[in-house]
Formats: sequence, structure tokens, C-alpha cells
Amino acid sequence: MKKKYVTSFACTVVLGTLVAGCGTTQTGGSGNSTSQTSQTSQTSQSADLTLAWWTSTLRTQETLKAISMFEKANPSIKVTPDYTSWDTIWTKLTTQIAGGQTPDVIQMDESQIVEYAQNKTIADLNKAGVDLSGLDKASLSLGEVNGVLYGVPTGVNAFALLYDPAVLKQIGVSVNPSQSMSWDSFAKLLVQIHKADPKIYGSEDGIEYEPVLEYYARDNGEQMFSSDDKSLGISQQVLTNWFTYWKNLEENGGVVPPSYTSADNTSDMTENPLVKGMSVFGWAWSNQLAAFEQTANKNLSMMMLPDYNSSSKPYFLHPSMYWSLSSTTKNPQAAVKLLNYLENDPQVSRTIKLDRGVPINEANKQALENDGSATDKAQIDFMNQVEKVASPDAVYPPAANQIQTLLTTAAQEVMLNKMTPSAAAQQFITQANQALQQSN
Repeated sequence: MKKKYVTSFACTVVLGTLVAGCGTTQTGGSGNSTSQTSQTSQTSQSADLTLAWWTSTLRTQETLKAISMFEKANPSIKVTPDYTSWDTIWTKLTTQIAGGQTPDVIQMDESQIVEYAQNKTIADLNKAGVDLSGLDKASLSLGEVNGVLYGVPTGVNAFALLYDPAVLKQIGVSVNPSQSMSWDSFAKLLVQIHKADPKIYGSEDGIEYEPVLEYYARDNGEQMFSSDDKSLGISQQVLTNWFTYWKNLEENGGVVPPSYTSADNTSDMTENPLVKGMSVFGWAWSNQLAAFEQTANKNLSMMMLPDYNSSSKPYFLHPSMYWSLSSTTKNPQAAVKLLNYLENDPQVSRTIKLDRGVPINEANKQALENDGSATDKAQIDFMNQVEKVASPDAVYPPAANQIQTLLTTAAQEVMLNKMTPSAAAQQFITQANQALQQSN
């Protein structure tokens, strides 16, 4: 699925901390093995590995440092970094796989993991011998496809509202991040911001964001997908209400103009309205807070999404991303060693912090909560809030990327006055159901 500012959708991406344990684990044997070696342990044979991931500037810096640390601890293993943007990674991986050059360790996304598992591109991590002993079991289950573990979550995240408190203070508008807002109250706030300063919009437009639409569906007592993943679970009426909500905000200055959103200027974090100072609010995965602050060069705050104060618990825990292993790696022992290091090493956790989500390794999460920066603690506090109200979420169906593309198309038809919200909702549901049926 389309991940703006890459990020997770997911989205991330973005994106964060590596989950951690207590050192580099030995390869082979049970996935729940607790046997470990010191960080300076070495494999008996040399190996060349490729690590692939989508990235942001911050993630590139952090991951390259983690690779350097791993190579220093394991001088017999050479790791080649292979990073690119969210918009290109999956096309690149398809070409690599077809050419027999699948990266050994892959940063995997929830929107892709089912397809990669069904195609047997990635390996069963329990059988591979990955050390899972220090990881939260409920979060770990987010990497299962039909009961088989194909991805170890690097961390968990949730969609959030980022905002610029300095601009709010400057224009004399206040919010209370500890109190949730209704969707109507949020809309009024966004319009109020624009009226207070016509040069600033309340928010970037959320009309194209599938993760927020999924949340909105759950807030209305529905689901984005049916239980068998063969059709959408969201009704035409709820989808029409969604398009209408954002269309009204577009017409009243509550969100940035349709011309800006439809040009896809927000797929690059540097062009995001919040970063550019065009808007006060922005939509992002919680693990992206540090990357947004670095890109915008200012302090930002974070709060939970609007809701109807319903009992349906619209929030869902989302795996920021996963680490997966190639099923055809020529160096399985070394590849497992690298995955274990990225997921479980405390030094790596301190290096990557929360860019890949709040760690599901309890020890590393606790260390960051105790000793992390103000930004780290804000993200952990946010996820602690979410966990109190969150309910489970299933892995996305194979057609998830197509669904995001179809949503973007329908949303732009509404933004540019080419279709009414009702007609766009009907078109999206028809096309999405066809895509879901064809992929199952």
C-alpha cells in the first residue's frame, strides 16, 4: 500500500527501533532457543549478505551504523546495504527475485508479507532458528501467515496525528493532546486554524490514507476487509461519509488544497505540508515522529486520532515492518545471525531507537523508555495509550497495494470534482472487490 513519506502503513514507515534481546544468538535449532553468544562471536566461515530496506534519511544513517557494528562484531561476514524508497523497493525486489538475486535479509511490510509467503520467497523463521525468546508473543503473532512466522516485527506502531505546537501557540489556538476529539470537533478545529491565519491550513488532506480509512471504518463498527479477504468490509454509506468529510474540509480551508494533494506532493517527506509549514497537523505512523522532526527541523507533538467515543475500539496495533529471511539464501546461518542482531541486540536498539517502531523486545523497550530522548518517550507513551484501547488486526490481503491505488484514484476524482462522494464510493467498492476476489 502506498506509504506516504515513507516511511506503514503502515504507514511508515517508516521507521524505527529494532527489537532487541540480550546479544547475538546462535543460529540453528529451535526458534525459541535462549542460548546466546557474546556480541563478538564469529561464524566459522566467511559469508556475504545483502540487507534490503526502504528508507528515509534518518533510517539510512541508523541502519548503516548498525551494519557497521555487526561487521565489527562478526568480521567474517560482509553485509551489502541495499536501500531505496518505498515507491521503488517492491519493483526492485521483483526484478532481483526473478534474477535469482533475492536479498538475504529483507525489511518486509504487512501489505506484502502474504504474497511473499505464498510465493515461498521468504522463510519460516521458526524453522530457520531465529531467536524469539525475548519478544512479546502477542506482537510476534503479527508476523504470522496461516500460523507460520514469516516476519519478525521490528516494532509496533499506530497511526497518529502529528502537530506543530509552536504554530498553534502563535495563532492562539489550543488543543489538549490528552483528550480525544470527535470527528466533528476535529473538523471545526482545522477550519478555525485556517481562519486564524489564512496562510496556514489545518491539516494535510487525509482522504487518500488507507490506514486512517481503516480506522474510520472500525470507528463506525465495520472492518476494512471481510473475514475471508474476498471483499471489502466497509459499506458504501460509510465510505461516502468519508469522502464527504474531507471534501467539506477542502472547501473550507481545513486541509491543504486539492491541487497540492492530487499532485502527490506528500509522498516525499520534505514536501509534506506539516514539514513545509503549510499545515499545523499531519498524518503519520507513530514511529515517524523523529524523522519528521529531523526533516522539519522543529519539535513536533503527537496525539491520538479523532473518534466517535464508540466501544468498537477503532485503534489497532500495527507491525511497523518486519525482518524476513530469503528462503533461498546461500548463507542461512549468517543471515539468521544478522536478523538476530538487528532484532535483539541492545546496542542496535539504542542506535535505531524508535524509527522502526516501539520494540517488541521487552528489555530494549524498557531501556528506551528509561533512558531515551523526549521524542523516544513521547512515542512509547503514545503506544502505551493505544495498547489500552487497541484490538487485533489481521494481516493485509495480497491485493492491499491495489486497494490503496484504487482509493487514491477514487479520492482524487472527488477532490477534483469529477465524481460525487457517493459515486466514487460505489466505484471504489466495485473495483476493490474485483481485485480482492482475483487475488484469492
